[in-house]
Amino acid sequence: MPKQEFDLLDYTAPIIVGILFAIGLFFSSLIINFTCIKKDDEITHFEKWGARRNIRLGPHSLSVVKKHLDKRYITDEDV
Repeated sequence: MPKQEFDLLDYTAPIIVGILFAIGLFFSSLIINFTCIKKDDEITHFEKWGARRNIRLGPHSLSVVKKHLDKRYITDEDV
């Protein structure tokens, strides 16, 4: 049997598949966060991550999430 010859695409395919999987996971988490989390639920880690980057990633507004983050940091420093 002759040796196989690989192209550049053969070597980069696992990286491309991993990136596509991460993007799909991000968007599915975003959809779940908007549809399953209600406004009276707690702030999620996904929303906290987005608030640090000024991106709304859930049902709560950015101002509500930032107030929650500021309140949390103030209580942590007092202890």
